[in-house]
Amino acid sequence: MWSSVALASVVLAKSQCGPDLESLKTRLDKVATSFHGRLGYCVVDLNSGKRIDFKGMDLFPTASTIKTSVALEALCQVDEGKRKMSDKHVLMPTKDRQASMWTYSMKEGTSLDLDGFVNLMIGVSDNTATMQVQDWFYIKRLRLPYAKNYFAY
Repeated sequence: MWSSVALASVVLAKSQCGPDLESLKTRLDKVATSFHGRLGYCVVDLNSGKRIDFKGMDLFPTASTIKTSVALEALCQVDEGKRKMSDKHVLMPTKDRQASMWTYSMKEGTSLDLDGFVNLMIGVSDNTATMQVQDWFYIKRLRLPYAKNYFAY
């Protein structure tokens, strides 16, 4: 049996009278309850702080979508001057790698620069490259630059 996961996060645009959140909730709940799998959403009106959700406090596995957030955090640190794309780091020992894509087959002691790790994470969905950047940058919590908040994964 196939199980699907969908998670939507919507930010509503500013308007003078404000969005009709209740009408939107009714429509989104109809979609969510008829979905054959697991689906959750959360919508926040940034002007009023009002929120609607469906399973909004449930945890959803991120699977490979976490790679985008890890790459974004790495690029934020480059923009802030904390890192450079040319910074090098030794790849983790072979015994700690996941058998996914390119890094699994690299020689023990291989060094890659941040640009290489990010390209492997995003370009070929390399799990080991993602784990390496998370460990290298001590990423335990991911920040979203457009929100003054932190989200744990």
